[in-house]
Amino acid sequence: MIKKLGFNYYRFDVPVDSSGNIRNETNFYQLVKLSKPAHIGLLPMIYMMGMNFNDNSQVSYNKGRTIGNVFAQKYGAYFDYFELGNEQEIALAKPGTSGSSPDDYDVNKLDVLASFYKGMIDGIKSQRPGAKTIINTGGWFHFVFFDLLKKKNVNFDIIGYHWYSDMDEYSKKVGVDIVKTISARTNKPIWFTEVNTAFGTFKTSEEEQKKWLESFTGYCRKYKAVQAVFIYELLDETKLPMSSGGERFYGIAKWQRKQFALKLGARVMTTAYKK
Repeated sequence: MIKKLGFNYYRFDVPVDSSGNIRNETNFYQLVKLSKPAHIGLLPMIYMMGMNFNDNSQVSYNKGRTIGNVFAQKYGAYFDYFELGNEQEIALAKPGTSGSSPDDYDVNKLDVLASFYKGMIDGIKSQRPGAKTIINTGGWFHFVFFDLLKKKNVNFDIIGYHWYSDMDEYSKKVGVDIVKTISARTNKPIWFTEVNTAFGTFKTSEEEQKKWLESFTGYCRKYKAVQAVFIYELLDETKLPMSSGGERFYGIAKWQRKQFALKLGARVMTTAYKK
């Protein structure tokens, strides 16, 4: 399906143990086997297993380095890019804050997280010096998180950002151009590693999803700093509990008559990519 749509990369979660070993290696190697002949690049989002905010900085660094070193040693040949954790800054935000100010983040937790990042990066680079590392945020105006990482000397390569239609609507309302704002703070490339309408097609129609994806893709193409855009996600997950809400309907393909059928948004992205 990915090949048919004309996409060239697939981002996926990688559960690992605290030593950096992939928990479900059988499925992983099957994915590698299928992706290679289809010329589909793989972007792993590596869970930061074992990170504990009660650790000191050195212990946190050591844990991160172990995961990065072992992961890159065993699986690094399959990847050029490594995404470190997922929306980790949210755990640092103080209760009742928006995450848009440096003061919104817990300094002690930041020390632990920054050390874990450093360890993962050093571990990966020790095995794959030319590899590129990505750190993401959960979107909104959390770009200040990258300012904090810079002060902590976390030397990652690519800004990862998550962006959904509700965030986009708010940013336009208050006059914030997200790419310009991020670019003004750093010269790092920008990858949007999650984009979609808020709650997928749970609260919006396929046509609305299509229009927003078309609009945001066109917006990103105006900026050289934006090197990649990943839709979250490929397939609807209707077997998730109803309490998951929109998580069940983020796909650009839906389950229909015992098979997957493309939503309108998938066709828009295919057209945009080929252009």
